[in-house]
Amino acid sequence: MAAEIERVSQALAALPQTPSATEPTSDVLSIAAPLLADLKRMNRDAYAHAAERRAHVASARERADEQALALAAWQYEARQLRERIEACGDLDPVYEQVLNRTPDVTTTEPSQVRAQLQATLEACRRWEQDVRALEAKAAELQKQSHASRRSLVRLEKDLSTLLHVRACH
Repeated sequence: MAAEIERVSQALAALPQTPSATEPTSDVLSIAAPLLADLKRMNRDAYAHAAERRAHVASARERADEQALALAAWQYEARQLRERIEACGDLDPVYEQVLNRTPDVTTTEPSQVRAQLQATLEACRRWEQDVRALEAKAAELQKQSHASRRSLVRLEKDLSTLLHVRACH
């Protein structure tokens, strides 16, 4: 394109600046008209190319923003999981709680030992049921969190589009 612009510029520069008696104005105009048309075409092409590049850059910027949001969401989720893991690490395991709450077996009577072990087993089962219920509740809350996050991303995208449209007007 640069070579073509140079060619047209040189051809226009070669035209006489003032019409002479030997070369009428119509001859100069007939030579200059196609050159000027070429310049207009090159100008339109340059503007079209620039618009295409702006659209490409906007698309790339939008993809980068989406990926940045996804990264932020993953970092948030990782931070939340680390906090939950640390909180779980602070808790005593269920079986340690059972051992701490189980009275010392001082009797050797099989029926009494069996009764104490049965009570301990029932306590363990209740705690395991509680743990499963808490895990189910945590899974439900996580689903709600993901749904809220998707909704937030959609709203942020809509807001970004709205701000972009307002900025263009």
